[in-house]
Amino acid sequence: MTSHPDLDRTQAALDAARHGAARNILASIAAAGGSGARLLLLEFVVPSGDSPHISKISNLNMLAMTGGRERTETEWRELLNGAGFTGIALHHTGTPFSVIQATVP
Repeated sequence: MTSHPDLDRTQAALDAARHGAARNILASIAAAGGSGARLLLLEFVVPSGDSPHISKISNLNMLAMTGGRERTETEWRELLNGAGFTGIALHHTGTPFSVIQATVP
């Protein structure tokens, strides 16, 4: 795989990581990327309400198996802000996954 100065592929199990560990992983990515670096995540975003969604089943599995969890939009924003990212945008894709975009200031 080739690397581009503005883009690098990192596979990290953010959902399987507890909140503090996930924040540390993201903070390390932000520090390595430096000012202006952009992050794109393809992740489940747990919708509000009681309607069925695969992320809710995955969330129960994560909690039981790893102590990790799937996150709501608010939780993703708080996690990324806490890791030093700004300009956070969530794009729903019409699939169970959303694209989460953030920038290092």
